[in-house]
Amino acid sequence: LLCFILLSLTRPEGYLVFGVLLFITFLRQFLGRETDNHDKPVLMGLFFVVGVAPHLFFQWWYYGSVLPNTFYAKTTGGWPQILTGLSSLRDFFLAFPLLIILLCLPLLALIRPGWFLPVARKNVLMLGVLSLIWVGYVVGVGSDFMPFFRFFVPVIPILVVLAVWGIQALSVLHKRRVTFTILLLVFIPLHTGVNYLSDKVYVAFVSHRSTIVGEVVGKWLRNNVAEQHTIAVNTAGSLPYFAGHRTLDMLGLTDPQIAHRPVYVTTIGWSGHRRGWGQYVLTKRPRVIIFYNTAGSPEPFYLGDRELANSAVFRFFYSLRAVRLQVNPATGAPAEPFWWVLGFPFDETRQGGVELNNLGIKCQTFREPLAWTEFREGMITFYYFLFDTSLETLWQNDLLLNTSAEKLLSRSIHLWSEQNKNRPQADVSVRQEVLTLCQRARQLVEQNKMKQAKTVLSRAVELNRQAQLPIVPQHVANVALMSKDLWTAVAAQKEALRLDPDNELYKKNLISLLTVPYERFKKKQRRLEK
Repeated sequence: LLCFILLSLTRPEGYLVFGVLLFITFLRQFLGRETDNHDKPVLMGLFFVVGVAPHLFFQWWYYGSVLPNTFYAKTTGGWPQILTGLSSLRDFFLAFPLLIILLCLPLLALIRPGWFLPVARKNVLMLGVLSLIWVGYVVGVGSDFMPFFRFFVPVIPILVVLAVWGIQALSVLHKRRVTFTILLLVFIPLHTGVNYLSDKVYVAFVSHRSTIVGEVVGKWLRNNVAEQHTIAVNTAGSLPYFAGHRTLDMLGLTDPQIAHRPVYVTTIGWSGHRRGWGQYVLTKRPRVIIFYNTAGSPEPFYLGDRELANSAVFRFFYSLRAVRLQVNPATGAPAEPFWWVLGFPFDETRQGGVELNNLGIKCQTFREPLAWTEFREGMITFYYFLFDTSLETLWQNDLLLNTSAEKLLSRSIHLWSEQNKNRPQADVSVRQEVLTLCQRARQLVEQNKMKQAKTVLSRAVELNRQAQLPIVPQHVANVALMSKDLWTAVAAQKEALRLDPDNELYKKNLISLLTVPYERFKKKQRRLEK
């Protein structure tokens, strides 16, 4: 009983396990299969309630709920969640096909009770029902995305006990014992081999590398972002631990406001990652916002990411940055391989190698004598969105989160016009050189040499700090649009308007960039590319 109390204090599933076993015990007493200790189930229930009641009261008093915040953050209910759980159950049985047979043993115990030993005959039905209820619970909450089926793991020891009893029961068939033994010796190795065909090994590897990347990125943030600032992330693990900043979990695992928001993803998948709230994140005005995983991404992935990507306030006040980081300090020598696998798990081309900058690894593939992949430490490309401190005076939560892009720009234009009155005089001597570079970049674009055009424009941007010509960021915005880079286009168009606040064309362009739905922008750019 003490074990069940401690289990329930550790995870809420303990209440489910104890409740099922207590109900089965009571049912046995009621059906008359056990005539002694009729009061035992009642006493067990009373002692259990006394053991957990103080903890439940404290949770209700301190947190306002007896269930943990992660329950609300990870479960949403409805058929999409159940179908996601069934998908996970399918993958579980594909990885462990023998286990699906074991769940049928309670039915066998009802049909052929004489096949089982007395101790097995007494408990196989109870353990079988407990296993089925546990599996149903995991399916009902949508399971989990983590590797190696961690929500199904607690039931595996019970299934192993059922396996022992099942083997004993089937072996009583004396006439078929030899055939059964041969099938068993063949089936178990095949079952073990199927386990290695599961993709969970690679999922676990990716999770492990994401943790390493989170440590590297967290240490970089600790050294480059002031400690008093807030950061917003989706992977609230190693990254905020090593960063040391106050962290906003955009998936809601540590934030009750996001966890209880009645808006979430309703499609199949997204196990435990359906929630988010972009507008709420903006009210906290984090200095750094990181999309997707520990390495960040310029593309939105989760619900909160997508809402932020469609927010004019976010596009206006935040700009995309990227930095290259090393997993390990440079030693001057080539990195040694640290892992080898058969096949090509990460290289879809199956030729040569590939660099996975979000995991900080280099993959080198080989086809002889067998197809295999070699892994070495590589570079991390860390993407993050940084708050524009030059616009800090414009930030007001109540006003900005409920205003239009036009009103936002009107206030910004007024600020920029005032700032331009005190702006230092432009260096006229470099203006001609800047204009020449812009003309050269335009010619390269017409020749479809986008990479060279960006290189020329980067030089023009550097010189434009002295020339202060709005045409330079306007060229950058145009090239960014042709490259499907919305974030660079917004930042460049904003700079063009800052240098020339009275330009109506620049204002119109920026309003368009701030208000276009993100998915529509991407689709439009894909059509233009075709």
